[in-house]
Amino acid sequence: ETSLESEEDLLGLMEQQTAEKADSMLEGWIKNLPPKAQAYLGLIEDGVDADMSVGLVESKAFVENLSAQSPSEDLESAYRLYLSNLGMSEEEISEEVEEAKDLSKLSDKALKAKPKLVAAIGKEEANAKNVIAQRARQEQEQRDEYIKTLENSIETSNELIAGMKLTPKMKEKIKDSFMIAVEEKDGVPLNQVNANRTRNPQAFDILLHYYTQLGLFNINEKGVAKPDISALRRKVTSDTTNSLLDIVTEKQSKGEVSSKTSSFIDKLSKINS
Repeated sequence: ETSLESEEDLLGLMEQQTAEKADSMLEGWIKNLPPKAQAYLGLIEDGVDADMSVGLVESKAFVENLSAQSPSEDLESAYRLYLSNLGMSEEEISEEVEEAKDLSKLSDKALKAKPKLVAAIGKEEANAKNVIAQRARQEQEQRDEYIKTLENSIETSNELIAGMKLTPKMKEKIKDSFMIAVEEKDGVPLNQVNANRTRNPQAFDILLHYYTQLGLFNINEKGVAKPDISALRRKVTSDTTNSLLDIVTEKQSKGEVSSKTSSFIDKLSKINS
């Protein structure tokens, strides 16, 4: 029995029931589709390319529907496909087909080859799925290796910017920024950086190029990160100095600043101008 102790519990239950109903409706809709459509959707769900899925489904349906009453053109096409699968050349195939026609054996030979053609198409389908599965495994292994390398790089780095030490807490925050999803888009989990890019790709790229011009994303020819924050430091120093000058100037006008301090502020003002 589900406990409903708050508004959040009720909303959660409604969301769950809605999702279950949608899944049930989708499942029922798929079951009512023609076999070819179901087969196509099954291949797509397994990750097989759309064009390949269409070809496999159409080929299988074509072969399975062959009978003694099929048009001679269809029987010939099926027999040619069978001979091609055996590795015969086009010339050899044509000779074999013509001989079968002369002996009125084309229909018999095509129908005899039917089970082998169905099996061959099934094997091609299985191979396509295996390729997809293998590719998925390789991509996952690459992601795992990348993350492992990334974590090791962070752990072994004492600083990313010269003079700014990486504390254990900051290292954890950097790793979390990579690893923790903050939202989803179309079912794909996004970390903070990717989420920011997704929200406004143009603004993200502009900021990226701006920070690059400031030197924050400098990477040398050897691929080593060498961020330069001197421009940013000058900007911060300038803003801080201007703020200090404003405060002191106001106090100076009120006679609240010593002559020694006034002299220092005058020099600072000239340097900053």
